[in-house]
Amino acid sequence: MPECICYIYHHMVSELNRILEDYIDENTGGPVIPSTCRKNSFLNLVVMPVYDLVKTEVESSRNGTAPHSAWWNYDDINEYFWSRRCIRRLNWPFDLGSSFFVEKGRSVGKTGFVEQRSFWNVFRSFDSGQNGSPSRQYRTDLVRPMRL
Repeated sequence: MPECICYIYHHMVSELNRILEDYIDENTGGPVIPSTCRKNSFLNLVVMPVYDLVKTEVESSRNGTAPHSAWWNYDDINEYFWSRRCIRRLNWPFDLGSSFFVEKGRSVGKTGFVEQRSFWNVFRSFDSGQNGSPSRQYRTDLVRPMRL
């Protein structure tokens, strides 16, 4: 989940910069203190919520037999971290009440495209050309249509 790691890194670097630049905390009037500085706070506020989410989604997949619309896969979780919704709602440290960290059994919805698998996918794969012909996928000077 590279986008998740980038999200975490971005926020940690921002906190480090505020510390190095001697920013003053508006709420306390003292120096800025990282939001994950207490014992095990990084583990409890950052690592475990993401781990629990991934674990829940893996269980929801029922070993890959559940429909794609019923659970978030790797790409869905990854996509969330570069969406505007993530920036507006997830915050730092993570807002554990965010819709991203919902309890098992509550529906979240997919972040992007949901593949509906069927035998028609074979035909749909060749339908990006104007007339749907598989030969439209290739250079015509290299591949000639077969005549029956």
